[in-house]
Amino acid sequence: MEVAPFSRACSFVSPLFGCLGIAFKFAEMDYVAKVGDLAEASKSIATLKVMLDRDIEGNCVRKAGSHTRNLLRVKRGLDMVRVLFEQILATE
Repeated sequence: MEVAPFSRACSFVSPLFGCLGIAFKFAEMDYVAKVGDLAEASKSIATLKVMLDRDIEGNCVRKAGSHTRNLLRVKRGLDMVRVLFEQILATE
């Protein structure tokens, strides 16, 4: 998957954090920063696989601020929003 369209799609999710109230403001700011990093990375890295491979080769997968770690944080943010909205729908 290409990094640019992925990061662009992820950016459309950030307003949903705002719907969750002030308690999620920090999560929203963190998510937006991580998506921004992925968008910036897309200028020099074409695909998520290449991004992961580079971080693995550079032994920086677990390093704070690495693209791979930011990708993981974005995934967790997406999962959190998904679960919260699923629960809202289920307990309506």
